[in-house]
Amino acid sequence: MLPLAAQKAKKAKQIDLERERERGQRRGGRASEPAAAAMADWGPVIVATALFVLLTPGLLCTLPGRGRVAEFGSMHTSPIAIIVHAILYFALITIFLIAIGIHIYAG
Repeated sequence: MLPLAAQKAKKAKQIDLERERERGQRRGGRASEPAAAAMADWGPVIVATALFVLLTPGLLCTLPGRGRVAEFGSMHTSPIAIIVHAILYFALITIFLIAIGIHIYAG
């Protein structure tokens, strides 16, 4: 006889497997097909990486700059510029991923 914790873990695993089979059947796939074998959505990964690189303070532009509102290619940053760029990053990633719904499938 298994300990109580092991019994609960075994039951939870069985429930998870049943849910995966149901999802596969709803998608039109085979019941034995694992969920990981489905196509991967690379849209969020690519959008997040591109925005992170483009909105790095000081790389392309700095908002606000040291002497002006915007400086381009200065390679300098400040705490205020980091906050402004973080807000811009959040706003743009929300627009691209949630409002527009960019999806790139590979595999």
